[in-house]
Amino acid sequence: MVIQDNEITEETAKLTPERELIIEMETGTGKTLVYLKTIYEL
Repeated sequence: MVIQDNEITEETAKLTPERELIIEMETGTGKTLVYLKTIYEL
């Protein structure tokens, strides 16, 4: 599991019982471009 491989505690990762995944990224990393490209391809 990624958390264990990177020695991150589950408290730090704030996992929910449903094992949802939240990814936070800095400004200027291309999030909007990726979202729009994905929507366009779908």
